Amino acid sequence: MGNLSDKAAYLKGLYDGMELDEKSKETKLLKAVIDAVSDIADAVDRQDEDIDDIVDEILDVEDHVNAVDLDLGDDEECLFGDADCENCSDYGCRYRDDGEDDYDENDEDDGDSLYEVICPDCGKTFYFTDEDIEDGSPVTCPFCGCVIDDIQLTDPDSDGE
Repeated sequence: MGNLSDKAAYLKGLYDGMELDEKSKETKLLKAVIDAVSDIADAVDRQDEDIDDIVDEILDVEDHVNAVDLDLGDDEECLFGDADCENCSDYGCRYRDDGEDDYDENDEDDGDSLYEVICPDCGKTFYFTDEDIEDGSPVTCPFCGCVIDDIQLTDPDSDGE
């Protein structure tokens, strides 16, 4: 006999097997006590089920909070300028859109041409160099992941002439 419901059922079975006088005060009292124990056992069982459901919900929420926490950790790396951020390219963070281009005209010139591209999907501006496409790999937008096949290059160093 493990749980309260089993014990209440056992008591009811004992009571039924005793063949007591139904009209005596003691029998009425015993029956009322057994009925009350049965009601309490049913209520406890319902509460146990509710608690199990609540624990499942809490575990689901905890999983979601942990996922959000991981995402925020990535964003913090980018926003606060972690040089080793794996989500950032040489010319900007894929998570940050502060309304300003990350290109600085005073950056050292390493000999490669720097090209400005506006992504056709998300409309954000990003930069790449000749070195980035030397191996024939496609240009991919660091913000939305769009692979850009038809690139119309704009050299930010030129005057647009």
